Amino acid sequence: MNSLSPGNLFSARTAPLWVVLAFIIGMTVYSQVTKFEANSNLPTRDLTKTFPRVPYEAAYERRSPSGLSILYAYCDGKGKVRHESTMPHSTTVGATIFDFPNKKRYYLQEQERMYLSNNLSTKGLEEFDEEMFKSNNAEELGTKTIYGMPCRGYRTYSNGDKNAPIESWFNERTGCLVVSSAPNSKTTTTLTRYISRQPKATLFSVPPGYKYSTSAFQPSDQKNYHR
Repeated sequence: MNSLSPGNLFSARTAPLWVVLAFIIGMTVYSQVTKFEANSNLPTRDLTKTFPRVPYEAAYERRSPSGLSILYAYCDGKGKVRHESTMPHSTTVGATIFDFPNKKRYYLQEQERMYLSNNLSTKGLEEFDEEMFKSNNAEELGTKTIYGMPCRGYRTYSNGDKNAPIESWFNERTGCLVVSSAPNSKTTTTLTRYISRQPKATLFSVPPGYKYSTSAFQPSDQKNYHR
């Protein structure tokens, strides 16, 4: 399975629209993650030792009231994970690199060749991260077979709200997320494809020539692009 190539979706006529969408998506992801972490009361977790140990490539469908989005996950088994995703009703791709050994996270704006980085919190991959549930003393749901795979399940609550449960099931052998659901937000994430192989190393670093920029993720930019 090859990495997504959003550049192939652009034309001279549609390029301005995709640039606007790329900036908006980046700003939205960054602001939501920051808000999520601000309410975090997770106990200390050693990110340098608690990360997925099995290399793989996987694809997911996420369904919510907003629509369908697609996510690709790449794991090197050595502490680096890459997520590539679309927003509902959009083909623009947002990419995030999680670097557990260095406790860093990178957001890539592929069309603009820009990136943003910040510290990786103890939430790690969040709903995709079995160690996040363990370190949060999440409720263990036991084991069951899902899509022919033996899985372990956990339940925790968004910001401690008992009315906002998050439930995730992971493959017992690989630790890869198989299905996750958040009934309160009517959101479900489901594994649609899994390949047991080592992804390309270039997926886990910021590409050469990318410039560091925070302006792409600031609300002021959203105003500028909506003039």
